[in-house]
Amino acid sequence: MDTKKIFKAAMTLAVVFVLILLLYHCPFSYLFGLSCPGCGMTRAFFSLLQLRFAEAFYYHPLFPLVILLALGYILMYFRILRISERTKRIVLTLSCALFILVYFIRLFSGHPVVAWDKEKSLFHRIFRCIFMHY
Repeated sequence: MDTKKIFKAAMTLAVVFVLILLLYHCPFSYLFGLSCPGCGMTRAFFSLLQLRFAEAFYYHPLFPLVILLALGYILMYFRILRISERTKRIVLTLSCALFILVYFIRLFSGHPVVAWDKEKSLFHRIFRCIFMHY
């Protein structure tokens, strides 16, 4: 393998990781006041790093899927794994469908990690300013 590619990929991951830790605020939550389908994923990964598996699944039950998809992408990037475009589309579609299904289950079951706070929504605040004049 090309060491420049490995170094570049490692540095990119490190920068992204640091930016996520320092600057990230969920745009979905900011705009809609509603937790996004990936809500709890960061907490799940931190729990995983501390070997608290039950807690990781509590925060987001699909964190293992994200790990598998990332591993698959890395293996495809370095041409260790070759998958047809059709298979990639199927895997991506099924993964998205699974995320949406789990999201709605968590949302409508009242899971505490997934919540709706319309007062924090940018759209709600804009609507309130325009139509209620405060």
